[in-house]
Amino acid sequence: MTFTVALANLFYAFAPSWEWILIGALINNFCLIYQPALMATRADSVSPEKRGIGFALADFLPLLVSIPAPLISGYLVSTTGRVDGMRLIYLATVCMGVVGAFIRLLLKETLPEKKRETDAENFLGFREDFKRQYLDATKFVFRFLPHLALIYMIFEFGLMGCYWFFQIFAVDFLGVSNGDWGVEYTLSLIVYLGTVMPIGVLVDKVGRRKLMLSLTGIVCFSGFLFALTPQGTEYTLIYVLVAFPMLMLANVVMFNVFPALEADLVPREKRGRVSAILLLFSGIAGAAGQVLTGFAYERIHPRFPFILLTALIFVGFILIIFLVKEPREREL
Repeated sequence: MTFTVALANLFYAFAPSWEWILIGALINNFCLIYQPALMATRADSVSPEKRGIGFALADFLPLLVSIPAPLISGYLVSTTGRVDGMRLIYLATVCMGVVGAFIRLLLKETLPEKKRETDAENFLGFREDFKRQYLDATKFVFRFLPHLALIYMIFEFGLMGCYWFFQIFAVDFLGVSNGDWGVEYTLSLIVYLGTVMPIGVLVDKVGRRKLMLSLTGIVCFSGFLFALTPQGTEYTLIYVLVAFPMLMLANVVMFNVFPALEADLVPREKRGRVSAILLLFSGIAGAAGQVLTGFAYERIHPRFPFILLTALIFVGFILIIFLVKEPREREL
């Protein structure tokens, strides 16, 4: 699936119209069914008391080598134009994705392999087994993780809804140049990299819930600041320089703190399926958020999606206060 995800970017690179981009997006998102397995493998590979630092390290190393990427992208777009520059960037994404897919061939299974018969009876029973296993995982989510699923959906709706519009909002509406945005994004990555490892340590030392509250509060404030950034003034870039790096901390919550808590709560033998259910719920919310954001950006006001993001993150903050608790014992 990783090979196919990488190659799907060819539709973006050579697209003559938006319909080709839609095809590439559909293939890309379908192939992301590997994500639950990858997340479960990561959780299984790190001991409970080191999950914060383990997830942070897994996030830190890829981002470390990607620091020059926004500068290169900004240069390509500035010198060759937005369309041709993006085509070159997508071609580079294809190449790097294929390399990553070859590296993933080295991954090893973290659960003992179950011996299955390959006769017709077992093959015909696969559908019933599939339904039974995922029904069991769905019941587990509704019984033990309804609050976490709800918070996932709120964050995904707001963050994924705005994800594709941060640069468009900054460049087309606020008046930040493509080059300045490349510098800004690089600075944001540096800030993120400077904080992700200390936060990973704090997740293990201080606790998941306290870090969730602290980081969610910062993201809520930064979203509000980004939404109210003045348009085309001498202070515009300053607002963006302050707000956007703090918004990047949402990634720490989504990819480090939430998964650490999820791994604490879900037994190892259920992780892949439970992760798939949670990703399904949050993915539906994220898709709905993108549709609403696209409509609101064009038909209501470009600031509206970011005001909505701030409101949703604040709701998530309240839910964490009242619903999220540290587990007494963490699952292995």
